[in-house]
Amino acid sequence: MSRSTLATISSLVVILSLTTLQFVQGEGAQLSQQISIAFELATNIRAGHYTASLGIPDKIALMGHSFGSAISHGVAAIAPQVADAIILTGYGLNFSVINFQVIEEAWNFRIASGLNLAEPNATQLDAGYVSWVDLYANINTFFKAPYYDLATVEYVESHKTGFAIVEALTTEVGPLQFPFPKFTGPVLLITGEYDFLFCDGYCVDVLQEPAAQVFGASRAFKAYIQPGTGHVMNFHHNATGYYQVVTNFLEVNGL
Repeated sequence: MSRSTLATISSLVVILSLTTLQFVQGEGAQLSQQISIAFELATNIRAGHYTASLGIPDKIALMGHSFGSAISHGVAAIAPQVADAIILTGYGLNFSVINFQVIEEAWNFRIASGLNLAEPNATQLDAGYVSWVDLYANINTFFKAPYYDLATVEYVESHKTGFAIVEALTTEVGPLQFPFPKFTGPVLLITGEYDFLFCDGYCVDVLQEPAAQVFGASRAFKAYIQPGTGHVMNFHHNATGYYQVVTNFLEVNGL
């Protein structure tokens, strides 16, 4: 979405995993805290506090990926008036197909301070921050062959950062606290066909429900499976198709 589009039609707020590194101890960086941060951020953006020359935005869409989608889900539950639409990517609510033991084995967590991370001061992070151990764990968890280039994975691996282990643990606990948001705006749930984290490796027939019931108040709910992608859809060959689905959904729904 171009700058001119943002200025004349709407502002798209992209809220991913809001970083708490260097500010909060690992055990404190949990979903409820980040929902509160995202709520305050979205509220201030709606008031025009951070939009500078763009002015006060006409409309706001919250967009998150994975843990960031859980944040957007939570904001919609506690303050449905904050956003006009929600885009949930790399996310799912069908807990019957989420295999936590297998995910843990594939992810292969290590204490972040002992890894070669890209972020400054990574060695000073406390033991509550972790990351996957190496390139192979990265591929096993986030990618799906043959729909990516090795050079892309190597790039991602060279730029990885730490995250709080409590973030991963509360991503699935959070939705249980707000099972049926009263959010009435459009909701797009888009996840890779071979998403390992939320679909146990294959999302066909497991994404639509119970998500459609959870967001039953939405005037326009859509669950979409992006073909030929794993959890990190934007790093697969079909990334442009993923972005097109998102922008089309916003346009069709007046954003």
